[in-house]
Amino acid sequence: AGLLVVLAGARGVASVESFGGSCSSELGGAATIVTGTTTCGASVSFTGNGSAQVVTMRLGFSVNDLVPNDATFSVTLPTDRNGFVFNSGATTDAIGVVTPLGSERFEPLHGTGTPLLSITDSVATIQLAGLRQTSLADAQAGYQVDLTNIRNPYANEGLARTSATFTLFYNNGSIWHETQVLLPEFVYNPMLPSAALFELLNPSAGIVGNMRVTFSTSGEIPALGRIEVTLPAGFVLLEGSVVA
Repeated sequence: AGLLVVLAGARGVASVESFGGSCSSELGGAATIVTGTTTCGASVSFTGNGSAQVVTMRLGFSVNDLVPNDATFSVTLPTDRNGFVFNSGATTDAIGVVTPLGSERFEPLHGTGTPLLSITDSVATIQLAGLRQTSLADAQAGYQVDLTNIRNPYANEGLARTSATFTLFYNNGSIWHETQVLLPEFVYNPMLPSAALFELLNPSAGIVGNMRVTFSTSGEIPALGRIEVTLPAGFVLLEGSVVA
């Protein structure tokens, strides 16, 4: 905390430092895990980019400054295409990830402990638990955390890609580092033949009967979504009803 006061006084509390710059001096020239280069930065990645798919999101950052062991950082996600949804299907948890460089390279989040997570609308805020004194090498190697059970927005194929805002805070709550991270394109989910089953409840030729369609998707169906079934030549659709 004392170091943070000195840094804030030297740089001005209102200023925002860049995430850029070298991160390799304490790592013997090795690349930071977060960016894959010798440049500091922030990253946001997903275990899948399907439309409305429930995924795990990995947040990471590396800076060329000593990061306190109780530092706070956040990600602000865009709200386009119905936005991201936390706690989708189960509670969203923050799980520390091992970054195999730095002074502590075997424990998640360089041994600082289980992170604290708070969620407000489209903003997830994580605080390190403060269990181990950190080093500059840890900060340059980078910190990573997984956020579970997040539903992607609906597909934006052919549209402009959106960005998330990643922010690292001083202990007094003012912004220390902040950057925009371009997110991947979210795509329509392919439906494999095994995901849909058609059953003729009475398979006799030439009769009027019912057909049952059973299917599953890898993403949530919108409340106003539409399901289309195209039958091969020979079938005649008569006035009837659809029962879900």
